[in-house]
Amino acid sequence: MISLDHIGIVGSSIDELRRFWLAAGFYVTEPEELMAFDPATGERKSLGQHSCHIIFEHGYIELTAVDLVTPKHHLFPWIRSDVSLGIIAIGADDLEGVHASLLQVQTPVGSIAKASRPIHYGTRRGDALFTWFALGAASTPEALVCFVRNERPELIYQPAVQQHPNGARALESVIICAHEPDIVAARYASYAGVQQIEIERGLLQCPLQKGSVLIGTPPALRRRYGKDIDLAPGEEPRSVGFSLAPDGRVFWVPGDPAALTVLYDGACPLCRREIGVYRGLKPTQPLAFSDVSKATAVLPEGVSREELLVRFHVQHPDGRLESGASAFIALWARLPGWRWLAKFGSIPGMRSVMEVIYRAFLRVRPWLQRLVVLFDRRTVR
Repeated sequence: MISLDHIGIVGSSIDELRRFWLAAGFYVTEPEELMAFDPATGERKSLGQHSCHIIFEHGYIELTAVDLVTPKHHLFPWIRSDVSLGIIAIGADDLEGVHASLLQVQTPVGSIAKASRPIHYGTRRGDALFTWFALGAASTPEALVCFVRNERPELIYQPAVQQHPNGARALESVIICAHEPDIVAARYASYAGVQQIEIERGLLQCPLQKGSVLIGTPPALRRRYGKDIDLAPGEEPRSVGFSLAPDGRVFWVPGDPAALTVLYDGACPLCRREIGVYRGLKPTQPLAFSDVSKATAVLPEGVSREELLVRFHVQHPDGRLESGASAFIALWARLPGWRWLAKFGSIPGMRSVMEVIYRAFLRVRPWLQRLVVLFDRRTVR
């Protein structure tokens, strides 16, 4: 099988990367050091980078930071001053066969190597082991393009880390911006042994058995996604984003401003209805939603689940928490049709008045919840 195994987002700080993607509504594992593995001796040697991961039902995202950037590091050609989508990993069951086929047609490839990283999440622990090889850096300016075989997938794909507050379930595609997309698409078609498809003018797809590679010009990506990509005339292709199942949501790298995370009680029928209204709107700034009633929810540091369930909270991208009326004002400020209420709440003295009203609401919330449940039951009948 040939599939989109994973992508890698490269930055200078693993903590900042992790914070950003947690705020976007993903469950992100704790950082681990990546190691090269010598199968002959059993020795492990540091690759000079730390990574954490966003694991889906199929595929995953590697967030990685290089400890010391030097020309000798294998990611050096794709490290930029800001965050970049620097790795495209194509999964192959017959890795050795793919390697031999690429050599036969004189595609520049590196030697087959082993890598490992410890797994400290879920119920299955141990060292994940990968067999992989990279294509020549000069031929893949958009990212480090490699083929990989996960030798111990049961360690990587565990339910404990696959429940994401934003609902993401699978890595669907990686998006490359290029002025000559047909040339880039032809490369990927030859790598994977597939036929490229023209979706529309200037936008091509290389479908894999799972996942795909999309290549488009800046105008084509603007038409398709409403995103302006700054790719100067003559500039080489660049990996710029990815999409996720089940809803095809697209994330761009470098990312848009980090999301305000809405922390809500999904076990409360009243809260679910309210959040459903907010989700149906198109926010002026990014929003993420996290149901803190779920045991798998990632909770902000320094606050308990009980505290989050008692009062409405939002978390700002910098980690700052607000609750009650202040939280609603921060949320409403990002929602069309509700911004007037946020402005009203910002009038001197009104925030305190709204907080008093909110506390009064909390006293009657259990009674209102029972009414909603009763109404839902009668509706079902």
